[in-house]
Amino acid sequence: MPVSIRFVALVSSNNSPLYIKSFDSQQQKDLLRYHFLSHMALDYVLTQLSQTETTKDYALLLVHDGMAVYGSLTNTNIKILIGTDAQEGVRFDLRTTFRSIHKAYISYVCNPFHEVNEQAPIKSKAFDNSIDNFIKAWNSAAVGFM
Repeated sequence: MPVSIRFVALVSSNNSPLYIKSFDSQQQKDLLRYHFLSHMALDYVLTQLSQTETTKDYALLLVHDGMAVYGSLTNTNIKILIGTDAQEGVRFDLRTTFRSIHKAYISYVCNPFHEVNEQAPIKSKAFDNSIDNFIKAWNSAAVGFM
C-alpha cells in the first residue's frame, strides 16, 4: 500500500526555510507541525546524507508522531525534505520525486528575470504549480492503490 506525501520543504545551505507546503486537508493546522518536523530533520541531514557518499540519493531522516521525513542534499547544500505517513514494511521509491523537485528548484534559480535571495522564501507561482503537480500525481497514484 503506497503512502501519501504530506509535505515538501526546501531549506537553504544556511538552514533557513525557503519553501514549505502542506498537502493535507487541514493545511494551516498542520503547517506548524511540518515546520517543526523539517527543523528536526535538519539535525540528521549531515549524518545521513554525507557529500562523500554519492550512491545515496535520499535517506530516511526521522520518524516522529506517525510521520516519516525523507531528505536529499543537493550539490549546493539545499536540503529537500519530504514528509510521508510512517508505515512499517512499506517499500516505495521517492528518487524520481526528489529529482523532479530539484529540477523545479533549478528552473526557479536559473530564471534570468528573477533575483534569487537565499535568505528569502520562494514566492514563485510556477515553482509552486510544478511542486503541486508532482505531489498530486504521487498522491493520486497512492489513493489508486488503496
